[in-house]
Parts: sequence; C-alpha cells; structure tokens
Amino acid sequence: MRAKPKQSSGAFTIRHSFALQLGLMTSVLVIVTGITLGWVGLVLAEDLVRHHIHERLKLAVSDRSTMVKDYVERQKERVALVASRTQLRSLLNDYLEGKVDGKTMRQVTSRILHDAMTSTRDFLGIWIVSTEGRVLTSTDTSSDEQNFTQRPAFQHCLSPDHNSILGVPFAREGKRVAYLATPVRLHGKLLGVMMVLLDVKELH
Repeated sequence: MRAKPKQSSGAFTIRHSFALQLGLMTSVLVIVTGITLGWVGLVLAEDLVRHHIHERLKLAVSDRSTMVKDYVERQKERVALVASRTQLRSLLNDYLEGKVDGKTMRQVTSRILHDAMTSTRDFLGIWIVSTEGRVLTSTDTSSDEQNFTQRPAFQHCLSPDHNSILGVPFAREGKRVAYLATPVRLHGKLLGVMMVLLDVKELH
C-alpha cells in the first residue's frame, strides 16, 4: 500500500495566509458596511426629524397668521360699526356745514364714542379727525392737540377707495398698542377719519 504524500509546510502556510487575508477582508467589509448603513440611517433620521420640525413650524406660522387675521378683521368690524352710527355722522356733517356749533356736536358725539369705548374691552381711546388733521371730537379732550396727520393709518384712509387699516403696534405706558383707522363717510362724502387706540396684547 502506497503511503500518502505529506503536504509541504510551504503550501499549508500559503493557504493559511490566504484564508487569513480573506477573513480579514471580510471582517473589514462587514465593518465598513455596518458603518455605512449606520451613517445612512443617521442621515435619514436627521432628515426625518428636520422635516417634522419644518412641518410643525409651518403649521405654527399658519395658525398664528390665521389668529392675527381674525383678530384684525374682528376689530375692523367693531370700529366700522361705531363709525357708521347715523347720529354721529349726521352731527359731524352738520358741524362741517355750519349747521350746528362745535360745543353741541362734541357733547353728543363724545358720549357716543364713550359708550362705544366702554363696551369694547380693547378700545383705549377714540378720536375723529378732520381731513386736515384737526381733532373734531374724542373720548379724551386732554389729547385733542396730538397730531395724527403723520400717521400712515390716517393717511391711508384719506384715499377714496381705502377702508379700515391697522397701524404698526408700538409700546405705550407698558402696553402694546396700535391705531386702527377707518374713514367716516356720509353719502360718499369723507367727513373725517376715526382713529381708535387698541390694546393689541392678543397679538403677542
């Protein structure tokens, strides 16, 4: 019986070295693949979180915009109701046409304005200003000398095709306030501009 030839140690060493290299390459490939997949997963997770945050911010901005728009429209409606009172407009028109004296006009109209201010929580003061900028009547005679002509909201209402507008809010006596202006008209004639000082804390 012929004896098996012994494998040379050189051949064994080559095969062993090759197997070791193959195993090492496989291990490296597995590690690299794992790292790559982990990185891709992290990137996808970050994108998902970023998209979620973006959508939440868009929703918050949309809700805020709707709230502001609703508040402004609600205040415009309230001011327009005051400016449309028949007795108020008739007295202003009669005064401007010289049919009634200023004292009588102011006594009645200021009472109408006071009633409107006390019945509306956010109204802090009401003035009706002539197209030249002179205060005709108000809820606060001590401030009748103030100049409204430079206020953009007042200027806006002098145009025939313009209606109510809310001015830019500003700080006053620890409050956030803004002027809402609306034209006062009778039969298409512009009698003046109603300037209402609003407490706009709901906007902040």
